[in-house]
Amino acid sequence: MSQSDSKRRQLLIRGYLRNFETQFKLSFIPDGIQHIIYLFQKNCDVWDDSIFAALEKPQHIQIDAKEKDVIRVLDDARCTIYGSHIVNTGVYKWTLKILNINYNNINYPPFVGVIKNTPNDVLAQHYSDTSWYTSHKGYMLCGGVQKLYCSAFNEKTYGKAFDRSNHVIEMILNLNKKTISYTINGTDCGVAFKDIELVDYRFALGVCGNRGSSFQFL
Repeated sequence: MSQSDSKRRQLLIRGYLRNFETQFKLSFIPDGIQHIIYLFQKNCDVWDDSIFAALEKPQHIQIDAKEKDVIRVLDDARCTIYGSHIVNTGVYKWTLKILNINYNNINYPPFVGVIKNTPNDVLAQHYSDTSWYTSHKGYMLCGGVQKLYCSAFNEKTYGKAFDRSNHVIEMILNLNKKTISYTINGTDCGVAFKDIELVDYRFALGVCGNRGSSFQFL
């Protein structure tokens, strides 16, 4: 799905919400109803490599030419790639599947979370690292060791392993409640982060030592 299609789908969802408000004469929509509407919409994110297009650096990750929701890891370098959709209101769910994964020199990744949608030059700084959780830039779960990372704390134990081929993780960003939660292989692991900042976010995936691995948005 193209970025323009993604935007249209989000506008359609918001149209449903506004219609609900008008029909039932509500000044706001109950959080649970918003949550259900968003979760039952097909995930519309695709990978975004435009941020790195002008960088004179080796290409670490390749987006599939036909299936923009699929990426392949080309080398063992530390690298972060982002989703294209920017979330700044309501509830949004991403679902990510490990199509296959290789561990060539480290067993920590993958790192799954969100990063603030800062200017492209700032986002590009993390192309060759996985430390976007530092300096108040975002939040992430390390799938290999089940640890949470953000500027407030490091290595807080959480959830289940997300580190094998065919594993599936769902990440729910709830800006109404200012939380991030994960469901891993069908198990609801509960709230991971509370009192997150109310800013624009996008999905972020970090890899390291995973040459030959591939991931897909579902």
